[in-house]
Amino acid sequence: MLDKDLVDSFCLEIIANSIKIIKDIKKISTHEFSSDSSKDVLLVINNIAESIIISTKSLNKGIDWEDRKLISSRIRQLKRLKELIQMFSSHLQYIENSKMDKIPWGLIEPFQNIASSITPNARIILCQQWNYNYSIITTNLFDYYLSQIELLEEFISEESFNQLQENLNNPLYLISFPYLEKNNILLYSLLGHEVGHLVADKFINKFRPNTLNDIKHTLMDQYNKQFKDITSIA
Repeated sequence: MLDKDLVDSFCLEIIANSIKIIKDIKKISTHEFSSDSSKDVLLVINNIAESIIISTKSLNKGIDWEDRKLISSRIRQLKRLKELIQMFSSHLQYIENSKMDKIPWGLIEPFQNIASSITPNARIILCQQWNYNYSIITTNLFDYYLSQIELLEEFISEESFNQLQENLNNPLYLISFPYLEKNNILLYSLLGHEVGHLVADKFINKFRPNTLNDIKHTLMDQYNKQFKDITSIA
C-alpha cells in the first residue's frame, strides 16, 4: 500500500505546479498582445489551474486508506491531474510568443477575418517559434482542452465547470512562423497558405468517409480480380 506521506507530497507538488502557473500567467498578462485571443487563453489556463488545485485537495481528502481499490483509483486520477498541469504549462509558450513585439501584428486582423469566414466565430493566435517552420494546428485548441478537463467535473462545482466550458465555446487555432522571418515581406503569403489548411481540412473531413470507402472497395476489387485464385483479402 502506498505511504500516505508520499501521496500527500505528490498532491503538494501538483498544487505547487498549479500555483506557479497562476503566478506566471499574472506576469505574462502584463504584456501587450495584438488580439484578445491570447488573453482569453491565459484566462482559460488560469481557471483550469485553479480547478486542478481544488480537485487535488478534494481527491486527497477523499482517500479512504483502508480501501485499496479506491486508493488505486485516486492515485490514477492524481497522476492525470499532474499530466494536465504539465500540458497546460507547456501551452504558455504559445502566449509568450504571441506578444506584440514578437509578431507582425498587422497580420492579425486580416487573418482573423479569413478564419472567421471559414469557421464562424473562429479566432487565431499568431506566434513565433524557434523551429524553422510555418504551421497551423488545424485542430480546434479549445475542443482539445474540453476533451482534457472532463476529470475536473467530479471535483468542482457545476457552476465552475459550466464556466470552464463556456469559455471554450468559440474555436481557436494556432498559427506559427519561424522567429527569423518576422520581418520577411513574404511572411504574408506564407502564413496565408497556412490559413488555407482550415479550408482544406474542412473539405477533406466532409468527404473522407465516402472517399476512403470507395478507395478500399476499388483496391479490393482490383486485388481479387488479379489474384482470384488466391484467398480473398475481404
